[in-house]
Amino acid sequence: TVTYPRSNNEKIIAATAAARRSGELAEERARIEAARTAKQMNDAREAEILRSKRAVEAAVRRVATEARRANEKALEEAVAEYRRAKEAAVEEATARAAEEARDDKERALAEAVLRARGAR
Repeated sequence: TVTYPRSNNEKIIAATAAARRSGELAEERARIEAARTAKQMNDAREAEILRSKRAVEAAVRRVATEARRANEKALEEAVAEYRRAKEAAVEEATARAAEEARDDKERALAEAVLRARGAR
């Protein structure tokens, strides 16, 4: 191939075009790197949001479980208190009935004694 000597003008134009292409490539590389960095930051932000969301969900589950356990315990205590009160009421009613029966028996005996004395 035969090369022709370039004029200074042609050399300047070629160098300018090469510099422009080089600058454009550098700008494109910078844009790509900025986009990559922004995507990484966005991904990191999304990951942090997801971690926070999961942490909140776990805390809500813990609180709900604790509340459920507290409700179950309170219910068990209320049932136990009801049973104790019921047993006490039954015992009281039984004692009252036994006392009334004793009183009735004593009254009947006293009336029988009085009738027997009156019949003499």
